[in-house]
Amino acid sequence: MKRLIYTILVVFIIALIPSLLYWSCIRLNLRSVKKLNALEYALHQSNRHDIVFVGSSRVIRHVNPFIIDSVTGLDSYVLGVNGMGIVESNMLMNVYLRSHPKPRIMVINTDYNIFFTDGPLFNITDYYPYLEDTLVYSYLSPYKSEYSNSIVRSWMIFLRLIGTTDYERGLALMPDLTRIWYPPNTNKKSYKGFLPVDHLWTRASNSPTTQKQKVIAREMGFTILKEMVATCKQKDIIPVFLYTTQHQKADSIFTNQKDIMNRVKHIADSLQVPLLNYEDLYIRSDEKYFIRYSMFNKTSDFFNYSHLNSLGANVLSQYIATDLNKYIHSTTTP
Repeated sequence: MKRLIYTILVVFIIALIPSLLYWSCIRLNLRSVKKLNALEYALHQSNRHDIVFVGSSRVIRHVNPFIIDSVTGLDSYVLGVNGMGIVESNMLMNVYLRSHPKPRIMVINTDYNIFFTDGPLFNITDYYPYLEDTLVYSYLSPYKSEYSNSIVRSWMIFLRLIGTTDYERGLALMPDLTRIWYPPNTNKKSYKGFLPVDHLWTRASNSPTTQKQKVIAREMGFTILKEMVATCKQKDIIPVFLYTTQHQKADSIFTNQKDIMNRVKHIADSLQVPLLNYEDLYIRSDEKYFIRYSMFNKTSDFFNYSHLNSLGANVLSQYIATDLNKYIHSTTTP
């Protein structure tokens, strides 16, 4: 019996080693050289922008700076990282303000799912190369052991390297759905953080989980949001909160979404911060475009329940730019 178990273990290990090496090579080639473009820009550039958007994928996918610029007459930039929470948003904003001239307006993404201050992110190891910067480390390390504890960091790096889950392996093989977007008739230097997705709604997009979920939101997350507002006001920057739209069928998934958004609205009111709230703006999100998608109906403004595609982003950006115009010439927040 012992010999059988020993044989099984040997065969398993022999099979496991080349498998891990194979997937590790794929990940090393496709993913581990990835840099956080927003953080690279915040750290190593010093350009001036009048309006800066800071947030997660629902900013970098949804806000087209070319449209913002054309409507407001100002220069804007999108500073975002996929899956970024309030802890990382605060860090990114402050790193940007250290290296760049202050903007006139700082637009802060206030999605209901960003107010977690503990627990790892799916892209948490992407921040590791930047922890040597004292400002980056000081804003990240108090909240998550994945940043502050060297042993935990090593373990996370190991897990990332071997791609232990099918999800990670799938990401390694999956083609990048995004492309860098440039305004027409301009050179590549006009790229300003916008990463649209050109894909239209598909049948795969019609299958969100039907199980009710509770979004993790910590009190410290709302405290950090208030700190971001205080930082902006200390530097005479107008802070603006932004909540972009999502598909209406996603609204029923989370049980405490409205409670979190009510907290954001309360903070906005108490601190006199404008809130650009598009939660009730459903861009072509009716049955015609989404549930009955077919080869004969290929028009949509979303590519999944949480994200607009480039068509929808352009429409939403028009709304955002028009609403921002109300504060462009303000010397004080309303």
